[in-house]
Amino acid sequence: MSGVERRQWRTTIGGLLVVCALIATACSGAADENPPIVIGSFDFPESEALGEVFRLALEAEGFPVVHRARIGDRAEVNALMRAGEVDLVPEYLGSALEVTFGVEPSNDIAESFRLLSNAWLEDGFIVLLPSPAQSQNGFAMTEANAGMLDVALLSDLAAIAGDLTFGGPPECPQRPRCLVGLAETYGIEFRSVVTLDAGGPATIQALQDGTIDVGLVFTTDPAVEDGDLMLLGDDLGLQPNESIVPVLSLDAANRSGDELAALLDEISTALEQRAVVALNRAVASGRSPGDAAEEWLLVNGFDS
Repeated sequence: MSGVERRQWRTTIGGLLVVCALIATACSGAADENPPIVIGSFDFPESEALGEVFRLALEAEGFPVVHRARIGDRAEVNALMRAGEVDLVPEYLGSALEVTFGVEPSNDIAESFRLLSNAWLEDGFIVLLPSPAQSQNGFAMTEANAGMLDVALLSDLAAIAGDLTFGGPPECPQRPRCLVGLAETYGIEFRSVVTLDAGGPATIQALQDGTIDVGLVFTTDPAVEDGDLMLLGDDLGLQPNESIVPVLSLDAANRSGDELAALLDEISTALEQRAVVALNRAVASGRSPGDAAEEWLLVNGFDS
């Protein structure tokens, strides 16, 4: 992400905060003084760990904060956001657009950011600086199998997929970013499909023991790197940009001032791909999300 793009985002966010301040002045009334900022996270480990990063970083700067961890899926989290019960969520750019608003996401991060910002603003939220890291769906093979078959890109699979077995979650055959998209975008039709988990240990194990040749994984899963697996290049852009973005309520932005948005921008800047993988690795190794987040903040120069 270029410096120019970052300045453009900060300019956009700054303008929104001015609007927020006017709204807050008109509507403040008898609101409680300094109520806590309520962070919500989705029901999977990476989201919980990111929520803990936000919680600890905000607490260290004196913000009152509560983390409602592992709430559930996106629909459940969104309902609490719109009900005014959750102020801040670590979101994923493309999935938020597609699932929350039914808007086709783009591989262009600036365009997806603009679309998501406009959509959430109508519901009283602003979208802050996207991270360099992307937590996407990906497709992997073992390094040995990919080398033997001379596969590096998803396009390379089209000619040989009829001899291969794929593994993924139960919903994969109906999903446009999974088997449907592989067929429509790349012409990939596998010989057979094995139902497994969503990029979890069952899929990793099936790849390693040869039960499947190709599996759906997550690009920030440390098991991909640690398990001698290779992510296949998405050369035709099936997956949208999935940068991690803080989505913050106008109410929390107004009562917390510019310092909150600036701190969340700093966190987003530090969330590079390897940094998110390291956070997930700590949780996968048995650390609690809070302990993993505390270590991550210290390593990346934040007080916690």
